[in-house]
Amino acid sequence: MSLNISFRGNDIPVNYSSVSKELAEKAIATPMFITWKERCEKKPDEKKYINIKSLEIQSVDMFGPRRVGFIKLEAEAYLVFNGEEIPRPVPGIALLRGDSVGILVVLSCEDGKKYTVLVEQTRIPIGDVACLEMPAGMIDDENVKYAAVKEMEEECGIILKKSDLICLTSNKMLPSPGSCDEAIDLYYFEKKVTVEELKEMEGRLHGKSDEGEHIQLQVVPFDEAPNRTGDSKLLCAMFLYEEVISNIISVSFRGNDIPIKHPRVRKEIAEKAIATPMFKNWLERCEKKPDEKKYINIKGVEIQSVDMFGPRRVGFIKLNAEAYLVFNGEEIPSPVPGIALLRGDSVGILVVFSCEDGRKYTVLVEQTRIPIGDVACLEMPAGMIDDENVKYAAVKEMEEECGIKLKKSDLISLTSNKMLPSPGSCDEAIDLYYFEKKVTVKELKEMKGRLHGKSDEGEHIQLQVVPFEEASSRTGDSKLLCALLLYKKKVLSNKKN
Repeated sequence: MSLNISFRGNDIPVNYSSVSKELAEKAIATPMFITWKERCEKKPDEKKYINIKSLEIQSVDMFGPRRVGFIKLEAEAYLVFNGEEIPRPVPGIALLRGDSVGILVVLSCEDGKKYTVLVEQTRIPIGDVACLEMPAGMIDDENVKYAAVKEMEEECGIILKKSDLICLTSNKMLPSPGSCDEAIDLYYFEKKVTVEELKEMEGRLHGKSDEGEHIQLQVVPFDEAPNRTGDSKLLCAMFLYEEVISNIISVSFRGNDIPIKHPRVRKEIAEKAIATPMFKNWLERCEKKPDEKKYINIKGVEIQSVDMFGPRRVGFIKLNAEAYLVFNGEEIPSPVPGIALLRGDSVGILVVFSCEDGRKYTVLVEQTRIPIGDVACLEMPAGMIDDENVKYAAVKEMEEECGIKLKKSDLISLTSNKMLPSPGSCDEAIDLYYFEKKVTVKELKEMKGRLHGKSDEGEHIQLQVVPFEEASSRTGDSKLLCALLLYKKKVLSNKKN
């Protein structure tokens, strides 16, 4: 008696001599079986992979009338190495029970100590009437964080939001890969508690009585927990937590310390990043409340990359914030998109030349822009503000990019609100200015095609002198188009009046 399933494009037999066809069909339709098969099919590379030729389902344990709990099977499986199948099969007996989630409880008490919560329950597989473990539960085709929140309430009576949980595992923890498919996502959460709350928690009974669960809570000093049990979930979670904590930098946000993780960035570089004016400005903007009814709540930040411009200067910071919208006093459960590239604010300058030929002209700069794949991108002159006075930065940029010397008093602001070129991905906010100057035809000719820029910073900038009314048709540069609109609204309309 057998069924067939597809494995690497071939039909392979699934035998089930010890179970009914109905149970076998239920088993191979479960997410845990499908996930296991997909893992077996996955090739790390073409040189090394698993080839399964047949399966035998030896037993299926039902948790209730409909839910498949455990599947025990044996696979006739071979290792393919460098294109050759090794003749001897690899061990193929497996207990499939599906993935699970474990939660490390970190309680900071008013007595100055840290505590954790362990659950005591009877475990027949190891013959222990009172096995101590970290709270955990199976993921029944659910969102992992949802399963974690549900388990904390069922096993411990602790009510959490998904946003309270912080992931510890970049790779799922594998408790027994020689016999079982289980792969565990590990999370932790931190909470402040009183001595009285700890006393109320100690010895409390929880669990689903209809599923045979009889769970008793044990409140344990955090540092003593590894000595109380050999539970692999707890030991692995505590190791990863210590690794995370040793690398976490904290910053203050609305009076609370929030963690700044930097798993792929050296601590020294991450510390430089959060000390920059651009990071501080970004955090201050996030803290700002338009009113008490609507504001941002950030619970953690991961610095994903930091680009250094030279040995000392932080250029760009890419981060992902765990951020939530608070609306009418209620925190919306789903996080808002939190990926951001911080590059700091900048300044753009609209050049307005009145020529002796009776026409107006502007100057655009032509430079290579890799982000949009353009070897000759035309833009309005602009530059980053490196912790400088905005007008000073504008004057400096005009000399560096265009060779035009100005005084700060020559510049007139166009923006009452900074222009935001890409608020869905980038923090950049731009002050726009203009200046007007009378020039001769000869001066314009000398300017056209002139080369400028800082060669040591990879800048190769060529000037383009363009009739003012044609500028908007030459480029899609947002700085220029916005500046032209504001100049038309604020300046030309005033002159007519």
